[in-house]
Amino acid sequence: METLNFSEVAKFVSYFNNWRSRGLILARQSRTSEQAKEKIDATGVELIGELRKNHSSSLLEMKILPEHLADIPFVENLLGKNPLLSNRRMVLVLDLDIANQILTMAETPDGPIRQSPLNIELFDSFQPKSLIISDGVEGKERRAFNECVLNTPSTEPTRHDPTRPVHEEFQSAFLRKIAETANEYLSLADGGLSWEHFEEFAKIATFRVVLGDNSEEDAMIGFMGRLEEIIMKTQRYGGVTSDWNLILKWKVHKFRENLNNILDDRRTESLAARIDSCTSKDDLVDPVSEVGHWLFALKDALDTHLPRTLALILAHPDVYARVREEIGDKDLDDADHINQLSLLDGCVHETLRLWTPVQLILRETSTEPVTLGDGTSLPPDSHIVIHAAFINRNIHNADAFDPDRWNVEKRLPLLHFNWGPRRCAGSHIALFAIKAAVARVLVGKTLTLKSPKIDPHSKIPQLYDHFALEIDVLPS
Repeated sequence: METLNFSEVAKFVSYFNNWRSRGLILARQSRTSEQAKEKIDATGVELIGELRKNHSSSLLEMKILPEHLADIPFVENLLGKNPLLSNRRMVLVLDLDIANQILTMAETPDGPIRQSPLNIELFDSFQPKSLIISDGVEGKERRAFNECVLNTPSTEPTRHDPTRPVHEEFQSAFLRKIAETANEYLSLADGGLSWEHFEEFAKIATFRVVLGDNSEEDAMIGFMGRLEEIIMKTQRYGGVTSDWNLILKWKVHKFRENLNNILDDRRTESLAARIDSCTSKDDLVDPVSEVGHWLFALKDALDTHLPRTLALILAHPDVYARVREEIGDKDLDDADHINQLSLLDGCVHETLRLWTPVQLILRETSTEPVTLGDGTSLPPDSHIVIHAAFINRNIHNADAFDPDRWNVEKRLPLLHFNWGPRRCAGSHIALFAIKAAVARVLVGKTLTLKSPKIDPHSKIPQLYDHFALEIDVLPS
């Protein structure tokens, strides 16, 4: 392991805070647009590439001491808003194998790798006792609950089983909810599609899939809007602190109370309806916290990665033609037919690889050193930052949109949904929903990407402003 010098650390701090200002949980529209124009992510990845080139190790250690703060203007202000780096040792991970080792160890109860306190601070305010901030015995029990309700695959998918469907008794209803909502908000759009269409679709489809059809559409949109407001303000304030906004605390309380009432009256043909069959021992699971996470995670996948997938497909005419040919006359109301769309499956994975949902995966070591497979030792009481966005573009032809790279016997072990035991428990649901919606949008019409443009012959940009998306729609 090599140590970064002060100048290198200062550059990384600046990059980290730019990334953090866009939103650690949900992207802020204004900052995303600004940073896409300024190519902030490209600058950050160039910095990481420069660090990787200048140092022989894939593990880079950094630390800023208090006596250094006066040497560089504004560093103290940056660190005051940045609990990750303040007076703590940090290890930056730039290697896929090491990252997977760390993520695997992080799943071990009472293991040497723990959740990052920054994650806990952000999510604990509205999702206490949720899997995403859990370790040890609690994490194991909450993982089991999530996998039971969500029907999480026990092994990584292959090209022969690209997307495992939800439970047999629910998959037809799941697909019907996606199809009906896509027809209303996406497929029948008059003259064109914008991000606002995808946002409305995502809110309604997510509510219906997770909680059922027990509300009017305006009520569903209002409910999902309140969740988004809570998340945006939570990441703005950095989680619960002693001076946390009292009005926001009240809103969190009322939202959780409302969600609990909905769960008490939950409908069949929803993920929430499966909660009773996946009960947990010792009251370690809080269904309200877990369902809250499913709501924002699926909604974010649909209103962010669905339009981005469409943009990449439309920007590459050859891929667009092949995807339409693959869809052909398949029955899009049949889950088996959706699962057979292997090229479209590759398109979604490529989108997530190129524009990684969680660019930096945060963990920390316990009070003891951690020894990796090659004998390298991670120091105790240290923050770990796995740079997933860099790792996902550290492969052959990395800056190209190439969905065929996923047509392999075994899935590429990249980090867009984490990997190994700690991978996203609902990733198969998000992938299935995106594929079903994309297929529905592409059928029976001709689409053209209006803006923001993507040059298929140049490197795919590090950040795409999906909020500004415009797609022209014409009958076929």
